[in-house]
Amino acid sequence: MIWLTWRQHRIEVLIMGTLLLMLTIILLGTGIHSSTDAHALNTCIQNRQADCSAAQGSLSNDINQIAENPFFTISLLALPLLTGMFIGAYAIARELEQGTYRMIWTQGLPWNRWLWRKIGLLICPVLCAFGILFGLLSWWISSSNALQWGGSFSFENRFDVWGGVIIAYALFALMLGIFAGTALRRSVPAMAVTLVVFIAVRILVVNFLRPYYLPPVVLTNSLLFSTTPAPAASLVPANSWILSNTTVDRQGRPVPPDELFNCQDLLGPKANNTDQYNQCISKHGLQNRYVYQPGDRFWLFQAIESGIYLLLAALLFALTFWWIKHRIIRV
Repeated sequence: MIWLTWRQHRIEVLIMGTLLLMLTIILLGTGIHSSTDAHALNTCIQNRQADCSAAQGSLSNDINQIAENPFFTISLLALPLLTGMFIGAYAIARELEQGTYRMIWTQGLPWNRWLWRKIGLLICPVLCAFGILFGLLSWWISSSNALQWGGSFSFENRFDVWGGVIIAYALFALMLGIFAGTALRRSVPAMAVTLVVFIAVRILVVNFLRPYYLPPVVLTNSLLFSTTPAPAASLVPANSWILSNTTVDRQGRPVPPDELFNCQDLLGPKANNTDQYNQCISKHGLQNRYVYQPGDRFWLFQAIESGIYLLLAALLFALTFWWIKHRIIRV
């Protein structure tokens, strides 16, 4: 069974291995280089040298070459989907299309054991590959001190690519492809269904579930002009995921832009009257309202979202068994 599964999926597994090797080379090469720059920056700071801006700029450039590279980000986002389309969708659909499952079932291997082994032999390399990828990404961030030294990493843009939830995405996509292939019995339609459903689920989770895994924090601060720095308690913590930023009145209602512009005009280059500006702000009770998820909830949200996708993968796993037992064996 192991040899047969390898023969059927060796091309897809080799392609996955090649992509993983390419990503490993990129991450190792850039990680080692940025680690050297991070060490140089730390040395500069520890020696209390006057100007460390060159070292910090070099490190930030190294980090942003990966963190802000759209091709790299899109590739990581697409890998779970490609796994579901090109490995999962073919896994059972190919057997049903070609009728080879009948030969296997008549050779003394029950259908349930065949399905367990086939799915298990596909899950293992996928789990290992994405586990290695997550380990490489975590090493890359820690080796370059990316979270400390100014890469474009925040709760929002780091969540989908640089967290462990990428493993759950891959398992969900794989089981989605397997179930689609089992239900449709055709490889190409199963690939199309996997593409549409996976993207739809990701959009729904990102926009309607993720922002509310825990109640967001609401912070309001005054728009009054002041020459003294604002206290830390009135500022949104760094790396937070800001869900909304609006200007509201005393009753918490959104303020029309005209009201705010009328007050802001008093600070323009012609007027620059801070007292009248503050009176205008106080009269209308204008204040900023931030709704956000703090950055320290990152790993908790990762665990919650991973649990959602693993639960969906388990459900698809059970549906695949039920479908074969009640819709295919009885045909």
